[in-house]
This record gives sequence, C-alpha cells and structure tokens, in this order.
Amino acid sequence: MSLTKKQIAVLGSIREEWNRAERDIKLAEQVCNEIVFPSINELRYGGRRVVEVVHKLLTDANEHEIDGLLADARFDCHRARHDAIDTAVSKIAITIDIMVEKLKYDAILPAFPEFPLLINQGADVDKEIIYGG
Repeated sequence: MSLTKKQIAVLGSIREEWNRAERDIKLAEQVCNEIVFPSINELRYGGRRVVEVVHKLLTDANEHEIDGLLADARFDCHRARHDAIDTAVSKIAITIDIMVEKLKYDAILPAFPEFPLLINQGADVDKEIIYGG
C-alpha cells in the first residue's frame, strides 16, 4: 500500500510543523540558556509515529491506523511548539519578576520608560496562553 493524496498532504504539514517546532525550540533554548526537554520529547514521539507509518506501509497497512498516526505526529509537533513557547515565556516572566524585586520600579522606569508596556504585553501573552486568544 502507498500513502493516499490526503496522507501525503498531512505528511507535508507534519514537515512544516516540525520545522516550526524546531525554530521555536531553538529560540526557547536561547532565551532560557538550556535545553527544552519537553519539546524535544514531543518531537521524538512524533518521529516515532512517522516510523510506525513507514512500518505499516511495508507490512500490514491499515489506512485508518495510518491516518491516526499521522494526526498524532502532527499534534506532537504542535505540543512541542507549545512547550517551547511556554518555557520561554515563563523564563522571561521570572526574569522580569526578579528584576522588579531586586531593582524596584524607581530604578527601572528612568532607564526603561516603556517597562509598563512590556508588563502589559506579558499579561497579554499570558492570557493568550491560558485562554487561547
């Protein structure tokens, strides 16, 4: 059995999502200065599902099972991106909290008058993460 046109399209979207996830993971690693293991694990799970697709194609192909594995692999890529974004946003928020605690607003605002805007943007990002927009 070979992949259907729909399955080939899904595989293409997995590749796109995988690439997005890798970019977001790299950015999160740069922000956090550490490896984002939850994201890496999600991509690993996605890769495993793609390997299962190949195996099923070569042995006991079941179109429904292949569709499910491809959907799972794409969702694993989404989860990898979300984990990376959550990690980076958390790191930034913690760093800002420490900065405020140690420096106080009296020192921050003269040096960075746009700081309240940054705080508001951070709150908007938090809402987006919590409520999905």
